[in-house]
Amino acid sequence: MASFKLMLDSIYEALDNEKYDVALQLCLKPEIQMFNLGKALLSYTYAIKRNNKKAFDIAKLLMDSNPLDEPVINTVGCTFKMLNCDKEFAELYENALKKKSFEESYVVDLFNCYCRLLDPKNMQFIAQKLYKLCPTKVSYLLWSVTCLHLQSNLPATMLQLAEKMTYKLLYELKAQYQPSAEELTIYTYTLVRQGKHLEALKALIELRNRKTAPPLVDNDHFIDNPNLVLMHGLQYSILKLDLLIRSRLLPSVIDEALSIQQTHCDQWNVHNALVDCIIQLSINDSVKHSHSKKSRSYSNNSNDNDDYDNDDDDDDDDT
Repeated sequence: MASFKLMLDSIYEALDNEKYDVALQLCLKPEIQMFNLGKALLSYTYAIKRNNKKAFDIAKLLMDSNPLDEPVINTVGCTFKMLNCDKEFAELYENALKKKSFEESYVVDLFNCYCRLLDPKNMQFIAQKLYKLCPTKVSYLLWSVTCLHLQSNLPATMLQLAEKMTYKLLYELKAQYQPSAEELTIYTYTLVRQGKHLEALKALIELRNRKTAPPLVDNDHFIDNPNLVLMHGLQYSILKLDLLIRSRLLPSVIDEALSIQQTHCDQWNVHNALVDCIIQLSINDSVKHSHSKKSRSYSNNSNDNDDYDNDDDDDDDDT
């Protein structure tokens, strides 16, 4: 075993120094091939040398053996990544996670794999697993809600579930501070998909008025807390404008659009929204005026007819 560890160190050193032929010769030794890790390193080295068939065949055999040793899973997983074999990568990690608890990074790798496979249903399932594994990382809850929205033909009950999950995040887990840009966007989008436009507008204004959390300190702080990136002023105004339009609050749309153009005159979409809104209000006024005019005309005609009938009655009495 001691000699095996020494040979492993030699293989890792050769790979780190890009001496792939040396690493391949070491991996092919029988005393190395006795162990799954040795086979995994051989597969990985073949992949680096672009011998994809040999690399895949060895990795597939290892995957079929359902390994639980983390170094073996990690090495075979790296091989599948290089070979762009995302389905095999997912199967490898799924089988391992069914039998053993792994570190957070392994589960994140599986989530990213399903992202590459464009599989939002499994993405949501893994995001939920991540949140259960790391309940303090509320961003995983947001991942789950986002994956729900990526699924086609989503029933109303699932949208209600997405709303409840996001509400828990914003009003229970993070009730003290202003939500991040992503959190605000996802929550309002969840409400909009259910036709709750006025509720989404009210929530946006209320949540944006909360006090801000302590600012990000450095890159490491950002990596650990990506949810602290707040929604900047223009982004908030554009989202608010969209919700005002959806809510058919046309006078407020004009006020908000004019406010945006005072500081961001290059926002052509805001200009278009302003023009469309003014035209719509003008049409509404014209229709209202037309209906009022017709109503008055009808009322006058009715009065004239009444006068005519009265004249007829008078003539009959004279007769």
